Amino acid sequence: MKPVLTRTIAALAFTTVVLFSTLSTQGVHALTPQTASGIAYITGGVTIDERQEMMAQRNNYSLLLKVAAKSGKYLGDSVVKITDQAGATVFECTTDGPWLLVDLPVGRYTVSATGLEITQSQKILISKKTRREITMYWNVEER
Repeated sequence: MKPVLTRTIAALAFTTVVLFSTLSTQGVHALTPQTASGIAYITGGVTIDERQEMMAQRNNYSLLLKVAAKSGKYLGDSVVKITDQAGATVFECTTDGPWLLVDLPVGRYTVSATGLEITQSQKILISKKTRREITMYWNVEER
């Protein structure tokens, strides 16, 4: 084979390997635990795979928050703020998807989520023995 043809085939093979490895890693998106104000959390749940992965990690977190339209369709990009009994903000983030796992210490909190310019709040109790799950629904028109 001619050297130019050999280099071209090698370049195409390399490009194909890079492309397919990039596509395969995007399909198996690993959710990375993060921290905000010293509190561990994971946000996501856009795909079924992400929701399954989050459910597999559920026991490591004291709170699962889901945000959705009344129709049941999930919403993302909500600003979540959690305050303690004294009103001090202990956690705040913007969700990357409709689900948020947060590892809050034992205590009483107010969880507020702002989506579509509407804020909803719910008081919760986190204890050693229980895991909390709350869903906040927004009344939005379907498009």
